[in-house]
Amino acid sequence: MAKISIGNIKNESLNTLKNNWGTGILIHLCFFLISLLLEILNSLEELVFTQVENSLLLILIFLIIFIIMNISLVNANVMGSLKCFLELAKGKKLEVKHYSFGFNHMFTAFKVGGAFCLFTFLWSLLLVIPGIIKSISYSMSFLIAIEYPEISGREALKLSMKLTDGYKWDIFLLGLSFIGWAFLSVLTLGIGFLWLSSYMDTAYCILYLKLKCNRIELFEELEREIYL
Repeated sequence: MAKISIGNIKNESLNTLKNNWGTGILIHLCFFLISLLLEILNSLEELVFTQVENSLLLILIFLIIFIIMNISLVNANVMGSLKCFLELAKGKKLEVKHYSFGFNHMFTAFKVGGAFCLFTFLWSLLLVIPGIIKSISYSMSFLIAIEYPEISGREALKLSMKLTDGYKWDIFLLGLSFIGWAFLSVLTLGIGFLWLSSYMDTAYCILYLKLKCNRIELFEELEREIYL
């Protein structure tokens, strides 16, 4: 099993982001604005339920609609942002146009996002630690789904578990290494997160590509199942 150097990944991320910071900031500005819009839409949920409070059936219908809409839109937003930085990590130009990917693949966003939320929640019912471990195991599922939109949600999680096997501690430490930057970003009233998010997304995309190279046989098998 090939070793992963967190320092090398972070240095590679910074080098990759040279001359791309402006676009990265624009992408995450879009991400935060869309997230804010989704929060506003969620606030309408209580208003809708108030209007139909006398009908249990209508409440159930609207609840299902809101859950599906939430999972689809929130995760489409995540996948759109990650798509941009995955292209950058592959040596291509960082472009805002890739952001539309997530919204063009809403069903994929729903499948993978729904499976991620459900299984992470179920493991968290046991205790906090198992939930954290499983969330790390599933952490590559969105990037896998971006490259293979035809994959099912459960298959994306299974492949992510195989991909991260033996590397969960490295992934945890990579996330932990950004805590200092997160505190500094808070001191800038959150503005610093526009830079930090670009840095983190690039690092995780680079890590994903390295893990993929280490387990390339998994993806060769997946491609045979999907395309043959």
